[in-house]
Formats: sequence, structure tokens, C-alpha cells
Amino acid sequence: MAKIDELILKNKGLVFKQLHKFYLAKDPEAISIAYEALYNAIMTYKDNRNARFSTYASVCIYNALGTYVRSLNKVRQLDVVSYNAIKSLDENDVECLGILASDYNLEEEVIRTEQIRKINLALQQTKDALTNKTHLAIFNAWDETDFMGTITEIAKKVGVTQSYVSQILNKIRHMLRIKMEGER
Repeated sequence: MAKIDELILKNKGLVFKQLHKFYLAKDPEAISIAYEALYNAIMTYKDNRNARFSTYASVCIYNALGTYVRSLNKVRQLDVVSYNAIKSLDENDVECLGILASDYNLEEEVIRTEQIRKINLALQQTKDALTNKTHLAIFNAWDETDFMGTITEIAKKVGVTQSYVSQILNKIRHMLRIKMEGER
């Protein structure tokens, strides 16, 4: 039993990392679910698996919190007034109907927000890693076009050749890919 307590304390960071992914760090129910998932991971982990314990436990915690978020979403959907249940409306009620959108999905919103945060973080880290002023100018010109600018446009704006812009953009994309894969 002491070994289990030790493992729980040692891997407490995994719990809070997953809680932060779902923005549930202050939800006592979610914290309880996350610790329960960590305990279950400790009890079911086998050393002969091809994954480290921290990876296995992170997945267990993530899955448990995902299930919790889905259950919150279902409860929220049940609390929304159905359009069909409304018998009569006055003009003030008609304006309020826009608030009752039933196609909103909390889980998808949380996932999308997390993905955007990861992308922005990877972009900022990549930009911070650029030490060459010309490379930084190419990155900034690309950023100003919302990463949709052509090589010709960027080369013209920065004042370098198109092949150089292509080379540097490939390097930047590679750096971004590495940072994004590290976030998984």
C-alpha cells in the first residue's frame, strides 16, 4: 500500500497536466476522477507493455476526464429548453432563442481551444528560436499573411530570393512539426 501511495505522489503532476488540458483544475469532481484513474492505472499497468507508466497513466487519466466532460455536456444538453416545448412566444422570447443553440458541443470546444493553444505555443517557440534576422523577417512576413502568403510575395517583401524563402519556410515548418509532435 505504501508503494501505491508513493506512486500516486510521484505522478501527481500527470493528474494536474490532464486536468489543465480540460480546464478542470478547480473542479473537485474532476480531480477525484483523475486520481481514481491514476490509481486504476497503477493497478492495471504491466511492466511488459511497450509504453512507459507515465504514458499509460496519462492516457487513462485523459480518457476518464474525457468521459466526465462528455457527461457534463449531456447534462447541459438536457437542461436546455427544447424548441419543440415552446407553445407560445412573445417578441422578447424570440430574441432569446439564439441563446438556446442545441448544436454546441462542450467537448469539441475544449478540444479546439486546446489545439489552438498548442499551435500558438509552437508558433511562438519557433519564432523565439529564430536567431537570424532574415529568417525572422521571413517568418514575420509569412505570419502577416496568416501563413497563406506565397513564396513570391514573401520574397518580394523581405528582399531575398524565392528559393531562399522556400528553404527557410521548409526549415520553419519542420521546426513547427517537431514542436507539435512533442505536444502529443
